[in-house]
Amino acid sequence: MKKASFGSAEGLQKFQEYCEERARQAREAREAAERTSPAAKRCPLCKGKGYTWKEIDGYRHVVRCVCQKRLIARKALREAGVPEKFWDTTLFDPAEDDRDPFRPYGGPGRDPVAIGSQKHALSVCRELRDLYLEAFLHHKQMKDMYGLMLFGDSGRGKTRLICSLLSDLIHAGLHSVRFIEYNELFKLIRFSFNNKQISYKGIFDNLLRAKILVIDDLGTELGGDLTWALDNIGYIINERYTASLPTLFTSNYWESIPNQTNRRGRPTGSENDKKLFEGNSWDMKRTLERQNADSASSGKQKNLEERVSYRLRSRIREMCLEVHVEGFDYRNRIAKNRDLLRQKEQWKNEKSGGS
Repeated sequence: MKKASFGSAEGLQKFQEYCEERARQAREAREAAERTSPAAKRCPLCKGKGYTWKEIDGYRHVVRCVCQKRLIARKALREAGVPEKFWDTTLFDPAEDDRDPFRPYGGPGRDPVAIGSQKHALSVCRELRDLYLEAFLHHKQMKDMYGLMLFGDSGRGKTRLICSLLSDLIHAGLHSVRFIEYNELFKLIRFSFNNKQISYKGIFDNLLRAKILVIDDLGTELGGDLTWALDNIGYIINERYTASLPTLFTSNYWESIPNQTNRRGRPTGSENDKKLFEGNSWDMKRTLERQNADSASSGKQKNLEERVSYRLRSRIREMCLEVHVEGFDYRNRIAKNRDLLRQKEQWKNEKSGGS
């Protein structure tokens, strides 16, 4: 039988059929690999491709998949310095995606005052989220641009709240945010002084230009004379204040020193706090606070003004909404649950070993 030459019509048809068959085989192999790949298991919408099809006005358009948006948000959260444990948090319950919403914790007795205080802080954070998106993402003129100061004892959810706010902003498309701890800020300042070739402006440029800046654990003492460092922190805050860029803070310290007692052994909390915690709620709160590990040295603690200077404290009071986050130490609940799980696992092992 005579072979068909490549240039003939029969040869071109055979070659076209061969190419179509190879393309079909390659397509089937690629689809099979995508169905079994880890990416496909992570995202059933795009099967790991990173895009999906969406019909708009009768035409199919390629759009970025939700999983890619999440990857972009995670990259922005990492660059912003947000702790990884708070990347999948949100202020809204129920959440639009599978992120973990903030839920107030009222202690073993579901204390209504503690829950009310945390709900108020949550409401303020939601309002600021909408305000910041309107101002920086939709470029609307705002008459007042406030920051936020969340203060209260340890374990009340201050950092969780403020990181959930940053997470919501980044997932909404506002990536120009920055999170930094007070101790880390001191280290950066020391680094700028020890390296003469690196300018202060170069190190702190992202802190000065970020649309939203969060300084966590304001007032933590590191020892020694820190006047020079406080002056530089004051410079950062003042520069952002004059540029109408909001700065947010969390702190374990405030004007009325917690857990302090008078000569008769009665708590000397502020009148506002006493009105907030009436009857058993106040007594319960004070009892649990005195059982806290750091309550023994609470009488020696300085308030926030003594830790960061009157001038800096006055500026923060002017530029920020201040919210006192009350409640009970959620970390104690986590530790207790962990101990219970460990005891349960130990009991199971002993029972299986005995049988």
